[in-house]
Amino acid sequence: GEFKIERAYADRVVFTEEIQAARELINQCINAWSEGANSHLRVLVDRAFRANRQGQLMVKDVLSLLRVEIDDPDWKMAMKALKDSIQVNGTAVYIRVYKRQGSTDQYLPINLTLAGV
Repeated sequence: GEFKIERAYADRVVFTEEIQAARELINQCINAWSEGANSHLRVLVDRAFRANRQGQLMVKDVLSLLRVEIDDPDWKMAMKALKDSIQVNGTAVYIRVYKRQGSTDQYLPINLTLAGV
C-alpha cells in the first residue's frame, strides 16, 4: 500500500484537411468582429493555429477554441467545421506511479522519465 500504479489511456487526435476550412471560417468571424479594432486581436486565433517544431498543429490550442462560447451563427458553423476536422489516430497508454504520504490516504506522484532510461 506504499505505492500506487495507475494506467491511463488518451486518444491521439489529429486534424484532417477540413481544418483549413475551419480556420478560414474562424478568420472570417474575426475579420468581421474586429473591423476598426486593434489588430492585436488576430494574435489570439493565430496562437491557436501555431505549429510545433514538427510543423503539426498544437491540438490542445486548437481545441481550446471549442470552449469559447459565442452566440453567432458564423462562429457556430466554424466550430462545427472544426469538430468535423478532428480524427482519432490511435491511443496512448500512460503509466503513473504514486507514493503514499506517510500513513494518510494522500499519494504524491513520482516523476518517471522513461525516455532517459
